[in-house]
Amino acid sequence: MAKEDIVENDEDFISLDDDEEEELFDGEELQESEELLEEEAPNNKMLYILISIFTVLAFFMLAFLLYLYLTKEDNEEKNQTENIIENIQNQKAPLTKTDSYEALVTKAKKLYAEGKKEEALAIHSDLSHYNKALTFYNIGVAKLKKNDYDNAIEAFKLSAKDKKLQFESSLNIAIAAYGKGDSELFEKYLKDATTQLSTKENSPLFAYYHALIDYYRGFYAEALVPLRNQTSIFYQKEKNKLLAKLYTAFDNHSEAINVMEKDTYTEDFFTLGLLYANQKEYTQAEKYLLKSIEATENPLEMNMALALVYIKMGLYKKASTILHAANNKHLDKATEKYPIKVDLKAALFDPVLAQKEFKNKLFFNDRNKFSLIFYFAPYRLMNPKQTINNIHQAAKNIHINAFSSALDNLKLSGKISDANIHISQGVKTSLTKNLYESSTIFQEGIKKYPSSAELHYNLALNYAKLYDFQKAHKHFKRSAVLDTNNHLAPLFSHFCEKLLFIDTDEKVLTQIEEKVLANTLNTDKSSILTLLAIARNDIQYTDFNIDKTAFEDVLVMILAQVRQDHALYQKSATSLLKKLPKNVVANILHLDAYHDKQDIKAYAKKIQTSLTKTALNFSPLYSGHSFVKELYIEMLNIAGMVPYAKRLIENRLRDVGENDIASLQALAYADIYVQEFDQAYAIYNNLIDVHKQQDSNTLFLAATASIGANHHENAIALLELSKLTNKSNLESRYALGLLYHEAQNIEGAAIQYEKIGNNGFSSRYFSYRLDKTKLK
Repeated sequence: MAKEDIVENDEDFISLDDDEEEELFDGEELQESEELLEEEAPNNKMLYILISIFTVLAFFMLAFLLYLYLTKEDNEEKNQTENIIENIQNQKAPLTKTDSYEALVTKAKKLYAEGKKEEALAIHSDLSHYNKALTFYNIGVAKLKKNDYDNAIEAFKLSAKDKKLQFESSLNIAIAAYGKGDSELFEKYLKDATTQLSTKENSPLFAYYHALIDYYRGFYAEALVPLRNQTSIFYQKEKNKLLAKLYTAFDNHSEAINVMEKDTYTEDFFTLGLLYANQKEYTQAEKYLLKSIEATENPLEMNMALALVYIKMGLYKKASTILHAANNKHLDKATEKYPIKVDLKAALFDPVLAQKEFKNKLFFNDRNKFSLIFYFAPYRLMNPKQTINNIHQAAKNIHINAFSSALDNLKLSGKISDANIHISQGVKTSLTKNLYESSTIFQEGIKKYPSSAELHYNLALNYAKLYDFQKAHKHFKRSAVLDTNNHLAPLFSHFCEKLLFIDTDEKVLTQIEEKVLANTLNTDKSSILTLLAIARNDIQYTDFNIDKTAFEDVLVMILAQVRQDHALYQKSATSLLKKLPKNVVANILHLDAYHDKQDIKAYAKKIQTSLTKTALNFSPLYSGHSFVKELYIEMLNIAGMVPYAKRLIENRLRDVGENDIASLQALAYADIYVQEFDQAYAIYNNLIDVHKQQDSNTLFLAATASIGANHHENAIALLELSKLTNKSNLESRYALGLLYHEAQNIEGAAIQYEKIGNNGFSSRYFSYRLDKTKLK
């Protein structure tokens, strides 16, 4: 496994720090204080001269003191010396069989007393060299902690001249070389440390040293063994840190978290935040990232990581605030931290991942609920009695010679009849051909008869079925103003506001309820009250006796989901299927009602047999119904059967001609799922440029195909158009924000995230990952 797989934190080397030297040298105090290290001269030559002078003076001073000490034989000093030695022996065990510092001093004393002055002075000379080496070693550790790799390496090279520090110095040089990216130096000194490892065989830390060397050699499995079976209590903090890194290397993030949670230090907060984020435990990730930000003077890296966590949590405005601040304060540096790569979700193409995601997905979310309602909702026709009444009134006016009034009545009758023709033609085209042609008929009718509530309502319903909720909202509102007795129009306008994340006025629902209850002659009273219950998520609503039409069956089905009444869900699904046995959506709903998604494999097999029957009516799939197209292809994707849907659509195109807009839309969408991105992109370009299909959803799907084909710059242009066409298209804003983020345009990304808000939005199409090629 490559070393790059290791997740690094702030302290991405494992070295021997101040506490560790106490364990290495059996209680020897550090020879340099922090003040001395800060005052250290940059000129190494001067440093060597000073140390040499110091060493010579120390040698003579130590010899003189030793002479005085040896000539003084009083019992009090003897006892004091024995106590010191006893205390030292009671401390932690030395790491090697080499005599301890105090033992060497005692040995020199004895030699001197015996008259072996040269041997005694030789020992003290060795101790002086050792002290000098230890000084350089301490300097190296301090420099390594500050990521000053070059100076750390120079200091460790000097400390390595003493054999007692050779192994530790070589290992730390390798670590410093690893940190600065000098692979040649890293390999050289790691090899040296490996060769010298045998000198530490009798050390209680031998297993830890072995694990360290295996870790840096990339032998992660071998390094795990001694760390999981520890034999000493030394370096527990460092062992746990290394063990956590190794678990991470093997993608066992939960074990890495468990190890770090046992003994958490401030410097571990950031790593824990990243590990929890990797586990998709974003609340815990947020907690530790916020802690790490509080404990850090320059928390740019932590803030950029937290912004990505907030994006995953659907808290885009919070992410935007962080990105704005980071970009303003750190300019280009902000773009270097956590660069991302935008991808299409793997679940779009992988049946196993699609099954896993679908199993945990709420089938009746707002988008599906309202889309079901729009799909089954009835179109509206004008009342023919209006025409007859106007003709009768005209006849009366003619009879009394009120010719002007009679003419007005007849003109109005003519307009009503003409408007009714447009309405009838449009509705017929919607039901038998496609939504695009019928929308054109409704639009032409509105140009002539802008006050027709029915034309506005029907056009709005078409737009809702085409997923153009902004235009649907506009025409539903207009229809509600023109006909206050049509309660569906304001209710559907309310649903569009929910889908557009527009603030809704709950008073509208109360006003509708009051009107419906006041009108005892209202024939659609039950269905309107059920729609109100759905809009309010009212689980108390109990009138389910509305199963006369397919539309009413669907309303009961949705309310059953709100109430979590599975028996009622099954009952209404059965009733719907009896009325529409060949309808694709009715079959999907019945399948969902009677098959447990937890056994997703069996569910997928049932999809293969029940949703590919030739007896089914597939016309909604290629007549422009966005909900049907998406739902059917998503279901087939779970079963690995999307190519079947593609063949259906291709056969349809052969029958009706290659310019059929609705079929082209369906084919391009299926191409995305079978990863034929270039073909999908070409079809969408044709739809946009030739057939002028420039609605927000078509532009967005064209951008999706473009991203799949790795044409990210083209995707940005298409998404900008999609966003301008429909400012509430959150999929477009999200994708655009990610692409700007990927392009390191942090400010542009922050603007798009801010517009989405903190609403928990989750994309059906896009995800992102860290771009390791850009990590610095």
